[in-house]
Amino acid sequence: MMTHRFGDHGDDVGLLQRRLIRAGYPLDVTHLYDDATESAVIALQKKTGLVDDGVAGPKTLAALATGQRDPKHLALADLVAAADKLGVPLACVRAVNDVESNGSGFLLDGRPAILFERHIFWKRLQARGIDPAPIAAKYPNILSQTRGGYMGKAAEYSRLASAELIDAGAAYESASWGAFQVMGYHWERLGYSSID
Repeated sequence: MMTHRFGDHGDDVGLLQRRLIRAGYPLDVTHLYDDATESAVIALQKKTGLVDDGVAGPKTLAALATGQRDPKHLALADLVAAADKLGVPLACVRAVNDVESNGSGFLLDGRPAILFERHIFWKRLQARGIDPAPIAAKYPNILSQTRGGYMGKAAEYSRLASAELIDAGAAYESASWGAFQVMGYHWERLGYSSID
């Protein structure tokens, strides 16, 4: 499923506009994701309880097809509750939700979305008294002093599995997890008894 946002253009945007019209949102088919299209998407998102960001991604397109939000998907009320609990502005929580995982905390196969950070793995190994330098020479894709090596989506689990063979705890601490991409090394601060 494609994601569309303000400024996009083409036949897919025209199809989105026709679907919005059929759902009762008044706008013209211009093939341009313009102000009217964004307003219609926001209205749909508000009506179905989705985060009203004006981006027509998989959750919004599913709600357009069914007329309702999938209960597994975060609602705006969830972001408001998180902001209240954390004592931060709603805009901050919305920004993290939009940027860190494009609003989806899970892969299509149901596993949490992760990003393995090889430079953090270097630091976590050092914190455990393990010299990362000789290991890095063999495994630069999972262990380095610099960022990078990213493979994205499900392939990040391959990198994590390789790192687990070196030190499982440090590996889990070196990945960011879920919709808000919280780094594993925050486990203690978040009140957990271990990284597991």
